[in-house]
Amino acid sequence: MQKNEIEKQSAESKILEAAKKLYLANGMSNVSSRDIAEEAGLNVALLNYYFRSKEKLQVIIFSEIMHEFLLGMMEVMDGDLSLQEKVRVFIEKEYDFLTVHPEIPNFIYNELAKNGPCSMENGGFNPAIFETKVFKQIAEAQANGTMRQIELPSMILLLLGNCHIPFLAKTMVCGIHNLSSETYEEQVILHKHNITEMIISYLFINPNNTTNV
Repeated sequence: MQKNEIEKQSAESKILEAAKKLYLANGMSNVSSRDIAEEAGLNVALLNYYFRSKEKLQVIIFSEIMHEFLLGMMEVMDGDLSLQEKVRVFIEKEYDFLTVHPEIPNFIYNELAKNGPCSMENGGFNPAIFETKVFKQIAEAQANGTMRQIELPSMILLLLGNCHIPFLAKTMVCGIHNLSSETYEEQVILHKHNITEMIISYLFINPNNTTNV
């Protein structure tokens, strides 16, 4: 491998590591190109040379973060937990993930608005998720009457809508009710509990019996 290629790979690796570290700590919207360059020990010109823009770098890091998250989620969905427990874990993981990455829902929807469904693949979406055990469990639960008859797209909207809106609506709700960020975070924790119980009660005919669900 030529020296120039080695130097390029080294610089790109440093930039990616620095960007991911800063994004995880501060959120994508709070990190500038200069912040990333300084963390990587390089100048801004090199960052722009290798990645053209901070936005392109965001897409790469976003893809990595989403890929890691979806791998963990797929393990849960393909595991041996009951269907109710999988719904609970899904909501818990989604809220925990978005608490660390509150900018991601807005990022996802902006990317889809700009680039259409094809951007899902670039965002780390893995179609193999539809091959996990949870979808067989859903079909069985609906067939034996322990789960409400609800179309899969509606179920996804129910889950994602209730998980994402608290993070998308933070600025609006804080403004209306004059809440601090700390107070809002406390409200989100309470909301997570309420939403979990609401969704479980809605989806399952006998939510207190998890033996066969």
